[in-house]
Amino acid sequence: MTKPFAPTTNYTKIDNSLLDEIMPTLKPTHWQVLCFIVRKTKGWQKEEDAISYSQIMDGTGISSKSTVSSALSNLVESGYITVRNGKDDQTNLIKLNLIKPASATDKKETMPYTEYLKTEHWSKVRKASLQRARYKCQLCKGGGELHVHHNTYENRGHEEDSDVIVLCRSCHAQFHGKDKPQ
Repeated sequence: MTKPFAPTTNYTKIDNSLLDEIMPTLKPTHWQVLCFIVRKTKGWQKEEDAISYSQIMDGTGISSKSTVSSALSNLVESGYITVRNGKDDQTNLIKLNLIKPASATDKKETMPYTEYLKTEHWSKVRKASLQRARYKCQLCKGGGELHVHHNTYENRGHEEDSDVIVLCRSCHAQFHGKDKPQ
């Protein structure tokens, strides 16, 4: 390994706004993925690059495909990258879009919760959660009316799989300390 701060001609030039304005708004894993994309594009003087999940995982040390997927989704929704399908189903063509940062009015983390539940993002999180749980309550394994419950609101707007749980109506009510619904 070379000395990272020694004078060299091998470097990836990035604008300070990436460090000053964008980095503080991202979860650490999302920041890692963005830095990897910057390296694979700007570092090689490319506008876009074909990048697979395995490349991102190897280049960032992230071991979970769902974490990479969450990061890419967040970066797309934030307007920092664009993603389109590559030549095969393993590769995406990823392009930086750092000119258009996320709008302050589109902050899912701060909008009223009832409004957040109406967003396209929540709809995708909910659908993915239900699919992972195979449309069954993750506590009692029952079906029927299913709710996707936040275990934490800390990551609202960029949930990880572990941030939510699928519950039937009865288990959800018990989870909140309410009597079983009639």
